[in-house]
Amino acid sequence: MRREELTPYFERVRPLPEVAVRVLALADDEATNVAHLARLLQRDPLLHAACLRVANSPLMGLRQKVESVERAVALLGRRAIVKLVVTACAGDTLRGGTQGYLLQTADLFRHGLAAAAASELVARRLGAENPGLLYSACLLQDIGKIVLDAWVAEQGASLHHLAEDEVPFPEAERLCFGVDHATVGGWLAESWGFPEPLVEAIAHHHHPERASDPTPARVVQLCDLLCLMEGIGCGADGLAYAAPAALLDHLGLDHRELGELALALAERLPEVEAVVAEVVPA
Repeated sequence: MRREELTPYFERVRPLPEVAVRVLALADDEATNVAHLARLLQRDPLLHAACLRVANSPLMGLRQKVESVERAVALLGRRAIVKLVVTACAGDTLRGGTQGYLLQTADLFRHGLAAAAASELVARRLGAENPGLLYSACLLQDIGKIVLDAWVAEQGASLHHLAEDEVPFPEAERLCFGVDHATVGGWLAESWGFPEPLVEAIAHHHHPERASDPTPARVVQLCDLLCLMEGIGCGADGLAYAAPAALLDHLGLDHRELGELALALAERLPEVEAVVAEVVPA
């Protein structure tokens, strides 16, 4: 499949609001005033309300309830606004199930949110300077699955046969469709006007070496692996996944640290479930 063949199907994915995309583009610009970002959010009352729900969730760790996003950002810092916005928006984008991938309602959001939580742990371990990028890329890594889902459902037998032959699921997608969900997710992110580093991290999270800066995509790949280790959001591709042996080496981590990260993520899962319940109520 070529990009132009899939573009009409991008409409089946609810895009992030325009205000949210602007906030993501401006948030890493130190010249941008935090109050300006908060005012942008006020232009979209539904998004502002969703951000406020996330701000008061266990995920953000505030010790007191806040009544405005401005107050939340004042307490949490400028980088928190990316986390607020992308988490609030992703619930709408990722809330549905995907039949072909055997994912139930909210499973995509649950997996993405757990990966995003893992990215914060990894970012601290690595001393990363772009935690907002890593968080956003992890949360939205599988948006391409929503586009490909109908074809995966039709070709399920072929895909699962390849998986039984120990072909990694992204490779099985490429063999069946000529493209995998990560690449499609990158196309979708680009069509929404996402910053290029975020587009690349989504598009190349199964092949980080193809990115101009492989590190963000490697972090997404690692966080994806951590979620699969914890059994979070595992669908049709959960057991047909292969992480390169050199992934930890590239990130300067070892297997002991991988185990520590997995344990730390497990401790954060109740926070993840609380946000899923708040943003995507049953």
